[in-house]
This record gives sequence, C-alpha cells and structure tokens, in this order.
Amino acid sequence: MFQESDIKLVPLQYVEVVIPLAVPGTFTYLVPDEFCKMVTIGCRVSVQFGKNKIYAGIVLKIHNHIPEYRTKPILAVLDEFPMVYPQQLGFWEWMSQYYACYLGEVMNAALPIGLKLSSETKVIVNEFFDGDISLLTSKELAITDALSQYGELTIQQISKILNQQKVIHIIRGLIDKKVVAISEEMEYRYRPKVEEFITISEPYCLSELQLSELLDQLNEKKQTYKQMLTLMGFVKLCNGDYGKEILKSELLKEFECSPSSVASLIRKNIFVSTRKQVSRLKQLHTDFVSEEVVYSAPQIKAVHEMSKAFSSKDTILLHGVTGSGKTEIYIHFIKAAVDRGEQVLYLLPEIALTGQIVERLQCYFGNQVGVYHSKFNEFEQVEIWECRA
Repeated sequence: MFQESDIKLVPLQYVEVVIPLAVPGTFTYLVPDEFCKMVTIGCRVSVQFGKNKIYAGIVLKIHNHIPEYRTKPILAVLDEFPMVYPQQLGFWEWMSQYYACYLGEVMNAALPIGLKLSSETKVIVNEFFDGDISLLTSKELAITDALSQYGELTIQQISKILNQQKVIHIIRGLIDKKVVAISEEMEYRYRPKVEEFITISEPYCLSELQLSELLDQLNEKKQTYKQMLTLMGFVKLCNGDYGKEILKSELLKEFECSPSSVASLIRKNIFVSTRKQVSRLKQLHTDFVSEEVVYSAPQIKAVHEMSKAFSSKDTILLHGVTGSGKTEIYIHFIKAAVDRGEQVLYLLPEIALTGQIVERLQCYFGNQVGVYHSKFNEFEQVEIWECRA
C-alpha cells in the first residue's frame, strides 16, 4: 500500500520566451522533463509559434506558475550555455520601454544574424529510434517513410506530403515518441573557419642533421626537386623552430609552392597535416604600452568635476572641441571601471573613426578591447559575440 507521504508532486516548469518578431510581450512554453536541466535564462530554445512556424527564442524567465491556458512545449534547447547575459536582457527590456518598441524587435536587432535560425527548420530521424512503428498513426508513418527516403524534411515539405497545413502537432507527436528530432545543426547559419596546418614529422623536427640529409636526398632527383623547395620554404618559415605549425596557405603563398608537392611530402610522412578551427578576427596588438597620461590643468579640472558629479548622477555631458583631450579623460574613467571589474561600451558616431580610436585604446588596454560594427561579416559578428568577457 502506498502512503500519502510516498507521493511527491514535481512542479511543472515553464519558460517565458522572447520571439524575434514585432509582437507584444513574451510567450509561455512548457519545458518537457528531458529539457528541465538544460534550460537556462539567456539560452536559445526552438519553439513553435503560430500554425507551422518554428523560431529560436531567448529564455527570459523560468517559473512554475501554471498558466490559465494550454501551453505548447519547447521543441529543443539550442545552447549548452546562455547566449545572452542577464545584464543584456535587462538592457533589452529598458530599450523596449525607452524606444516604445517590442522586445522581439530589440532581440532581432541585437543578435548577430549567424545566431538566428535559418528560414527552414529541418526534421530528421532520431538517432535513438529503434525502428518500432507499431504505435504510429498513418500520417506519422508517411513522415517516417519519407524521412527514410530523403534523410531530412522541412516543415513545408511535410505539409505537402500530408496535404495539410497544420502539421506541427504531428511532428510533436513523433518527437515525443522519440522517432524524429529537430536538426539543430542545420538551423545555424554560422560555420566555423577551419585551416590546414603543416608540421614536420619526427625525426626531422628534432635533428638538423637528418633534416639536412633529407634535403640532399630530395635535391638529387629531378622529380623531387620541387618537394625540396617546398621543404626549404617550410624551414625558412620555421625560423629555427622546426616543431612549429605553419599554415598551409601561408606556405603556398610565401614560396609559391604547389599543393601537389605538399601532398607528396604528406604521403611520405615528412609533413604532418592537421585541420584546426581558427578565429576570423584579427588579433589586437599587445606588444606596446603607453606611458602614464600627463593631464593638463583643464583635464584635471574636468576629471575632478566629473568624479564629483558621478556620485549623484548617472549621466554627464563632457563638452570640448576637437583636440582638447576628451579621449584621455574617457580613458581615465574607462580604466577606473575596468579596475572595478566592470565593462565599458565606447560608442562612435561612424565606423570610419574606429581605427584611430581603437589604436589609442589598445595602448592602454591591449587585447581587452573588442570591436563590433556592421562592416564585420555575419560569421565575424558571431565570433565577436561568443568571445565576450
């Protein structure tokens, strides 16, 4: 016999989701049990919105308050870690109120395009599907048969197969039965940049004598002469560090080596090729540090008055003509904020000014300076977004 004390009711979990559309408010979705430990505030979730549209929304809140209406479940959790920080979500809400626009519009403008779902969501066979179709309906069987033939289907394709508009509830049933899954990989526009690196294998990277003998051997035959030149180019790029990794593209460009020569050296186990994900972003200079700023009397007065004003005000207007030394004053307060563990957003009126300002800021803050503007392509914007401190 079960005792009443043996029964434990687990509260249902719900999330408030921001949809990247010009619609008011947030939308409540049920979190299925398998996603409860994965959902965090600021992560993206795949949700059905409308009859047959699927969007990537941002989780704004997590709660256990049961709504008075029937809620749809989230379809998938797209991020292992939050994509948007709580401070950013708070900033989005402030912008929505201040500029009298919808929160979804702010989200749509704020997120890089590479972090948004592609226009058509893909449905694929669940990797854990055991092949048991005995409990499937005729429409579910039709979708499963089509997937076995094509591998993946869009929502629109499934609608055509079943000859009906409303298909999300059928797909949801297949997801619950562990037959299909939403193809998250297909939903991302972003693709990491991968480069091929070349290293020289042992024992040649450890012994200059054996490396020299190898060069002589390659030079003796006409058919391996180009391979010898390629190996010489690699040695020059290494600059004495023979264990160094060299970009294949750099080797081909610098010494006009042929790809076939590199491939031949790889087949002979002289070169070792590895492919690695690399950043699209240019590294900032960190090999210089400026001297301490020597402030003029007007600058000292401005710093003193601003410090006093910040004790009672959040916003201050610093007025000065071009060349009057405003940037040095900004740097003073930026450094104070960074020393407190805070972040600073430095806004410029146009992209053309970015170069000269960034160079000056690098003198004081090095790689702590991050640059973000619309001239970066969509993949660069994603990498900048993901390397936020």
